[in-house]
Amino acid sequence: MRKWRGILMVLLAAAMLLAGCKAKAPQEAEEACESFFSAFTNQDEAALAAVLEGGGLSMPASEIQQLMEDKLSFSRKESKREGDTVTISAVITAVDLEQVLLSLPESVNSQEAAREALLAALQKEDVPRKDFPVEVLLVQQEDKWVVRMTRDLADALLGGYYSILDKLTEEVGA
Repeated sequence: MRKWRGILMVLLAAAMLLAGCKAKAPQEAEEACESFFSAFTNQDEAALAAVLEGGGLSMPASEIQQLMEDKLSFSRKESKREGDTVTISAVITAVDLEQVLLSLPESVNSQEAAREALLAALQKEDVPRKDFPVEVLLVQQEDKWVVRMTRDLADALLGGYYSILDKLTEEVGA
């Protein structure tokens, strides 16, 4: 009986140690992820530089970008830590850029007219939005957690911009 109890104790201890291997992401990583989205939507370059791997992005201060970011939302699902990285599963709800572009008039005779049509479409109350499931990767940089920009993350933040380019590239056969 003592032998079985000893084996059971060893198995329980091993199970607890193994459960720790897939530990939930550190709170600091989750906070860095939240700070990233806040800085991005507020176009706060200094705050963005503090939570983005390699520093900040040069944020265009265009009216179009601001209109898109005003409609951006983020929800964190689950997170997991693997070594010195944390992956946070999230959903970014953003303007569905493809649908917006498809809704624009076909006959636009100048760059300025195209810009105005796009601005008008983005200002609509019922602008199409889309959920973009994304894995946000965080890494440790100088003892703090920072977001690593990936193509999927950039695509979601920009409403599917890179996906549109991929489709166009396929259509023209390049």
